[in-house]
Amino acid sequence: MSVLSVEGVSYRYPDGTEALRGVSFDIEDGACVGLVGPNGAGKTTLVSVLAGFFEPSAGSVAVGGVRMGASTLAEVRARVGFVFADPDDQLFMPTVLEDVCFGPLAGGASPEEAKGRALELLNALGIGALASKFPGHLSAGQKRLATLAGVLVQSPRLLVLDEPTAFLDPFARRDTLSRLKGLSQARLLVTHDLEAVVELCSLVLLLDEGRVVARGTPASVLGDVALMSAHRLERPHILSHGHPHS
Repeated sequence: MSVLSVEGVSYRYPDGTEALRGVSFDIEDGACVGLVGPNGAGKTTLVSVLAGFFEPSAGSVAVGGVRMGASTLAEVRARVGFVFADPDDQLFMPTVLEDVCFGPLAGGASPEEAKGRALELLNALGIGALASKFPGHLSAGQKRLATLAGVLVQSPRLLVLDEPTAFLDPFARRDTLSRLKGLSQARLLVTHDLEAVVELCSLVLLLDEGRVVARGTPASVLGDVALMSAHRLERPHILSHGHPHS
């Protein structure tokens, strides 16, 4: 079953710029899909459409069979968890625990229930010891996991991860990828980290000039040197060493 269905989505900015032109794809339950492309391809605009910040000028978005619209926006948003590129955009409470509790409390959970769910997730992500810490004092990797906990605590059906390895050192990147690989939710990975796409995703969408210009396995898309060069990207080195998705 498709968790996310994007059908013919186009978006035109007020100045007339066509950022998206008939974008269509589905994400199945539990699947991990990579969305890649050069700067200016339309990736950020698409994420804004999925978040309900921008209304498509054509086409539709549905999550779990519910089509996004003015009357269903809150319901659709509740099914999608967004992890943005900069964790500081999402961490705003005095402690990590309060940050992770914020969503459940806003949704009507009791303080005890919210705290229990939050601590369970923090422990599962290996950062339970940081519950009482001020988010601003965490490392980039710890901030990334704290942000992920704050999203997962809402039990979304789909995760949209915008540059999830940004700002991370090699150890934190490896740890984050390991955590993301173990998740059961459907995931849309929007990133320039093509090595991460090879490791995590079974399907890749190459976006350029607002269109999906190629789709397929990481090896068939990212391994095509001519295709990658034509769209100002480079074949990831990991494909040279053999990989389950290659």
